[in-house]
Amino acid sequence: MKRKLIYNIIGLAILITGIVSCDQASQEASPIVEPDASYPVVTGITLETTGTIREGDTIVYTIAINKPLTHSLTFSAIVDSTATTLVEHEDFDFEGGTIPAWETEGELWIVSHKDFIPEPAGVVAFDITLESEGEKYTLHPDNEYPPTQEITINPGLWLDITMEWSSSDDIDFVIFKEDNTDPYFDINYSSGATLDMPEGSSDIGRDDVGTYYIGIIHWGVPAFDYTFTFGSASDGIETITGTFNSDYLRAYDIDPWTAWGGVYHAYRVIKVVNDGTNYTVTKLDEYTSADYMDPADLVGTWSGTDGAYPNWAYATNTVEVTEENGESYIYGLNEGWMTNFWGESVTSGEPVVMRVYSNGDVWIPYSYYWETLYDGDPYDYWIYGSGTYDAGTGLHLEYEMDQDGFLCAAWTYENDYNDYEYFQADLTMSKGQIQNNYVEVPENFVKPERKANRTKKEIIK
Repeated sequence: MKRKLIYNIIGLAILITGIVSCDQASQEASPIVEPDASYPVVTGITLETTGTIREGDTIVYTIAINKPLTHSLTFSAIVDSTATTLVEHEDFDFEGGTIPAWETEGELWIVSHKDFIPEPAGVVAFDITLESEGEKYTLHPDNEYPPTQEITINPGLWLDITMEWSSSDDIDFVIFKEDNTDPYFDINYSSGATLDMPEGSSDIGRDDVGTYYIGIIHWGVPAFDYTFTFGSASDGIETITGTFNSDYLRAYDIDPWTAWGGVYHAYRVIKVVNDGTNYTVTKLDEYTSADYMDPADLVGTWSGTDGAYPNWAYATNTVEVTEENGESYIYGLNEGWMTNFWGESVTSGEPVVMRVYSNGDVWIPYSYYWETLYDGDPYDYWIYGSGTYDAGTGLHLEYEMDQDGFLCAAWTYENDYNDYEYFQADLTMSKGQIQNNYVEVPENFVKPERKANRTKKEIIK
């Protein structure tokens, strides 16, 4: 009995020892097998561009191994923050870097962003390595990765432009090209910014040779200081500062901005000349009161011939000149022709700026004018023109009416209804009312098919 108990105790001890030994063995990691010559080896990490690029370009690395694997490998670029002067995700990003399964080559891209901000050259410094520690054991341990890479990113081949201003209100600037086939053509524009984020800029490319004007759309904001910063690869960085005088808008030439569903006045402050090699940036001189007629001298009711002159003349007493914030405004031009000849009633309208210079030149910048009703449908019209003023003889104006690209005066001229391609008005200050006089519509008159119906555009942002 005692001998049997002893044997049972010895057996139980042996069983417990075996269980403990098995459990310890299951918790201990197996030793890593040293890779042999059959393991893949990185055969090259090749930079396909030079170590210096321009903003907007992409750096491409080709990473190769000598034999494929059954799984993919992902290489990463680890930024060396002590040597990098640019900001990841703002100035550049890393993309790609994967060698797919069963392939021996992949690409790692360093994408340089075109951020429109004038700035000097910057440096991106980084190390290329496998992203996963586990993936490193699938390659031969003798792989050598290149030393820290440094890429210099220079300014691009264009002129970057940004604007800051001393107001918390929204301000916009836009760019117009001079002498374009379309006088209201814009090459680029920007909008929507705050003091915390300078006006997201435009740029003028090196190949865009010509003269450009930068105008401010101030949306009625009171006077404010502005700072324009310009940067290019050839000319470095330049800053121009000034004060936008919204209390004296006649100090600036006007360009019409039509890209946002309306017509807005952009007041010129900067001139840029691009000769294809260098950019010349100058601040425009502002006009003074000596450059203009006194608007008070023009305020009143004007009358005379107005419309599709000289074949059809319309006398009118509805042309009014008013004054606001030092600007002259005119309203009523073409009303007789529009209602009596063209057959559209004017349902609403806006007086438009009329610049009268001290030398007698007159300019009506491209502006929204009025809405009409024809056959139950509304139509919007814009007006622009030029002319002369003489205190003894009055105003002589030549102008055009634009209905969504359809030019009314040019149409009457090309269809032989008129001898001149612009509407004309010869007006003098009226001392009394003059009845509208007009000739009958000619028998051969055929009004062209109207444009598609459009709702009235929002004129004030």
